Amino acid sequence: MTISQVRVIREADPMIVVKAQGQLVERMDPGFWSAVWMEVLTELDRTYPTRTLGDFVVFITYGVIVVKGDRFFTKSGIKYISPTIVRNTGLSFHLNPLYIPEDDRRNDPSRKPQRGDILFNRSGVGTLGRCTVFRYEPSDWTISDDVTLIRIDHLDPCYLTVFLLSKFGQTQIQRLLHGVSGLTKISFDEIRSISVPLLPIGVQRGIAVQYDQMSQYHDLAVESTSKAKIAYEHGNKAAEERYGAEYEHNIAIAEAMLNDLIRQVEEIIEGKRTEIEPVERILKEANSAA
Repeated sequence: MTISQVRVIREADPMIVVKAQGQLVERMDPGFWSAVWMEVLTELDRTYPTRTLGDFVVFITYGVIVVKGDRFFTKSGIKYISPTIVRNTGLSFHLNPLYIPEDDRRNDPSRKPQRGDILFNRSGVGTLGRCTVFRYEPSDWTISDDVTLIRIDHLDPCYLTVFLLSKFGQTQIQRLLHGVSGLTKISFDEIRSISVPLLPIGVQRGIAVQYDQMSQYHDLAVESTSKAKIAYEHGNKAAEERYGAEYEHNIAIAEAMLNDLIRQVEEIIEGKRTEIEPVERILKEANSAA
């Protein structure tokens, strides 16, 4: 074995990794160089050139940090985006409906999401790494300090979001967190360091079209939860159940469409396909099952 080769002891969680000194330009903890991560990452630049995400980031921030005593909420006002409501298919505000006053310092204009921004959960067990494209009215929303806002240029945000949710994106995210005891957050520099394949513009646009279609089903599902709540408040059990079924139907379609889109992006990166196919099949299967 030459000094430039990597030898991993206990592949899943190595105690020792041998690397050439010139290769240790990122991290020195053995877990960072585990073959579990490296096997996936070596596929990244086989078909398309890669760039770091930082090359496309024009703005990155997270919400205003407030101490516990100032962390209060109201019954109405500006919608507060916590990690709980950031779902991969879109924002599900009904899961944790928090509001702050319009004049609250957490409603900082410089940190409010704009259409096309990416909302990325930067902390939390089970929620870190979830992300979605913000598609709503900016004046109505603000982000918490556990949600990172990423604004990019010269790269389609829908493509980047799907990539971050793919095995290639999630592997890099988990790799950055691996090996540091108690680490539950990912830094701006770590986010910027993520490698992204430069798929052709036409392919990125195709991804955006399918992503928008998926988002419409997510929004229909969320709309059903509002109707179910109103039906519940009026004691209309039949309507409540009907709207509940609508929610399950539409959110299942959105999740299936997103999973299929992720699969296709992974196959494009792997060189198994060259373009995005429409997802009419999923819609037909869902409608026939309804």
